[in-house]
Amino acid sequence: MVRVGRLAARILHMMQSFRMTSMLIILSMVSLLILVATPGMAANKAALVSRTEDGYGRMVFDFGKMPKFKVELSSGVLVVSFDQKINLTLDKVGSNIPDYVLLGRVDPDGRAARFALSKQFRVHTMVAGEKLFVDLLPMDWKGLPPALPQEVVAELARRAREAEKAKKLALALKEAQAKKTRVHLRIGRMPTFSRLVFDWNVPVATAMMRKRNVVTLEFDKRAKLDLSRLKADPPRFILDAKSSIVEEGLRVELTI
Repeated sequence: MVRVGRLAARILHMMQSFRMTSMLIILSMVSLLILVATPGMAANKAALVSRTEDGYGRMVFDFGKMPKFKVELSSGVLVVSFDQKINLTLDKVGSNIPDYVLLGRVDPDGRAARFALSKQFRVHTMVAGEKLFVDLLPMDWKGLPPALPQEVVAELARRAREAEKAKKLALALKEAQAKKTRVHLRIGRMPTFSRLVFDWNVPVATAMMRKRNVVTLEFDKRAKLDLSRLKADPPRFILDAKSSIVEEGLRVELTI
């Protein structure tokens, strides 16, 4: 009986050890998954395209977001370093521009790309949006450095126009917010029609709907509207009018 008890205790101890080991393995796997999925480990994704242009070689880095960078040339090696980890995919730079670059590689920490050059070159760089252009020019290059591609210039111009438009809209919104929003109703009486003009002191967006004999106007700004003159002496074709402040702004209902 004593032996049986000892054997049972040993088996129980082994089962507890097995459970503990299994739990440690599971916890290790969970920890590994958490480490792999940690957002802070994500790198700025980028790609490189290289090509031979008219008398020079060009490398174009396309980033998800333009990082700070530094371009250095030393002993025939071009080094493009970054202030953050870059998940950079190199194209076949050595075969695409063999007259300029023999091979390229990315540092293990992802903070620099190195290129072995075939000979000495002058280096010219340009930034356009999320793209970094690195041009390798012959030492005897004459005249101005190469320009950006026309499609890139057009895209930059489009962005500049959109930024200017957004700036103007933001300024108009700021000025409108600084004003007290007001609306004044002007009534026009013509022989064959009536005209109602809602004169706002700020820009507004308007939507109009009609259901049977009721026309509903909705404005995206809130303001008190005086309808007393319209109600006291309605123009032709207007039977009744009422206004209300709603969540979206001002609503006016006209019965015609």
